[in-house]
Amino acid sequence: MSEEHRQAHDALVQVRLRATETGGRKTAIPPILYRCPIFFGEQRDQANDCAFFFNEVGVTAEPGGPAVTVPIKFFVPELVVDRLRPGVRFTLWEGRDIGEAEIVKVEQKME
Repeated sequence: MSEEHRQAHDALVQVRLRATETGGRKTAIPPILYRCPIFFGEQRDQANDCAFFFNEVGVTAEPGGPAVTVPIKFFVPELVVDRLRPGVRFTLWEGRDIGEAEIVKVEQKME
């Protein structure tokens, strides 16, 4: 991964997909650039669109499988800047909650 790409990420997150039996995806997320809305907390009024760079770290997220660590980029970072700190959790959404993520490291300072 080039230094230029690394600087473009907002944070490093651990992603865990829910099992298919509990409402999660039926298929894995392969090593692609994956985009989806996320929600902080229990509210479902304000989604934040983002991109997960599974392709840059070469990992696959399996429904019900172990957590994987991937870089993330928020499309409108000013909406999330006050929430970006290690330990903060959020929900991945595809018309329903399909997984959770936790911020491991903030990659760049956003203002």
